[in-house]
Amino acid sequence: MKKRAFVILIIWSMLCPIMSFALDTINISKKENSFEIKMIQGRNYGVSCSSWLSVKQTNIGGLYNITTPANHVTQNRQGWVTFRYNGTTEKKFIINQEGSFNDCTIEELTSDCTAGWNLGNTMECLGTWINSSSPTNYETAWGNPVTTKAIFQMVKDNGFNTIRIPCSWYSHTISGTKYVIDPKWMARVKEIIDMALSEDLMVILNCHYDGGWLEKNCNEGAIDSVKNIQFILWTQIAEAMKDYDEYLLFASANEPDVTKAEQINALKTYHQAFIDAVRGEGGNNAKRCLVIQAPSTSTELAIQYNNQYFPTDNIKNKLMLEVHYYTPFNFCLMEKDESWGNIHYFWGKAYHTTPVYGVSRNCTYGEESYVDQQMALMKTYFTSKGIPVMIGEYSAAYRTLNDTALQNRHDESREYWYKYITMQAKRNGVIPFVWDTGQILDRKTLSTPKDSFAVNGIKQGVAQSLSTDIYTYTVNDYSDSASIKIYNTNGIRLNSLQKGINIMKFTKKNGNYSSKKILIK
Repeated sequence: MKKRAFVILIIWSMLCPIMSFALDTINISKKENSFEIKMIQGRNYGVSCSSWLSVKQTNIGGLYNITTPANHVTQNRQGWVTFRYNGTTEKKFIINQEGSFNDCTIEELTSDCTAGWNLGNTMECLGTWINSSSPTNYETAWGNPVTTKAIFQMVKDNGFNTIRIPCSWYSHTISGTKYVIDPKWMARVKEIIDMALSEDLMVILNCHYDGGWLEKNCNEGAIDSVKNIQFILWTQIAEAMKDYDEYLLFASANEPDVTKAEQINALKTYHQAFIDAVRGEGGNNAKRCLVIQAPSTSTELAIQYNNQYFPTDNIKNKLMLEVHYYTPFNFCLMEKDESWGNIHYFWGKAYHTTPVYGVSRNCTYGEESYVDQQMALMKTYFTSKGIPVMIGEYSAAYRTLNDTALQNRHDESREYWYKYITMQAKRNGVIPFVWDTGQILDRKTLSTPKDSFAVNGIKQGVAQSLSTDIYTYTVNDYSDSASIKIYNTNGIRLNSLQKGINIMKFTKKNGNYSSKKILIK
């Protein structure tokens, strides 16, 4: 949705040096910006700037590149860049960046989402043994490091442009109060959101399992109590974050344990309390896009109960549906063989093999045709009707096998699973978020992914979801269109056509779109 703005500011040249202190003001948009300032060539300047600005000297004499991240709060912000020569300030620039809220529909907002990533096993960590003196003790309790901006840079570099932050709230309320959230916890959550937004990542913040106070109480007897807690918690969250722009979304819950018709009313009531609390806090919350969960976040139950669990939102076209995808269970989550079934190592008919030590390890359900069916139904029931869908979590367990050939087959099968789920989801307007508890991207070393099969599979799925056809053009053959977006083969949005393969998404006025791979010579 956002284009990088490029501006070149020629302040003065060697022919007209300014020897006294001068002050200039530069006004820029809320988008990520990059512009250049030309100082006097040959001088060795000392440069300082505000923390949210970045200054780098180019290879061209006297030319400095200034970059600014997008401003994702709706207040304008002001920064500065100072150039000093021989101990004296020679030039100072005041940078004014606007802040605004783009009142778009949820479809428009999510149209550029490529693939999503979960900051898993971090802000949702629980345990009575955790030292509660600092929020970071919870953040690191399950083995992950303290969250840093560098982690989100790594996430972005690996092809993800949207993140989900699973977060506990109920367990961080102050004892003896009416569910007042600890200010230190709220502040730390906001710090993490700020880090992600500074990398221009869209953020979805939820109320996670948190001991099951909501998820395990989707029944008529608990409605009044749970509804009240839901309303109080989300009122505080929305109030604290009302100034963030449209790149911050809220999600009502995680995996509400609802499987029966008599539980649907409870789920709908909890979602309604969420909507009412957020909308009631005003500010940007009156227009913010929000996420609600299907019963048990199941694709099948989402369809079975269709819109029965949807709350009423008086602000139209702002709701997205969340499901999760861990199918088939034997392949994705199963930890040991049981009397009713075995762990499966091989997903996808091309990866099936003969029994391993006398036991079949091939998936027997939930393969390609099932994925095709479920994602097509997501489109039929929801995305084609203006209700985007996100797979808030999906992953497949890594198995260690003693045979090299079988290990390779398993690894390739997992990569294919990630590719196929991602590809079919995106082809049907569904945005996938990989569940990562620290086992996929290496948050400690920030180096090569721990699970390259998962990352490669997701990248391939994003790229192949856009098109299967390649057309050859010369640059002169390309004609402009106001409804074209350009991506590379990893699904990363580009500002302009590049040599090689570009993926172009053509959007028509009626909202329909098609995508093609374009080879630029």
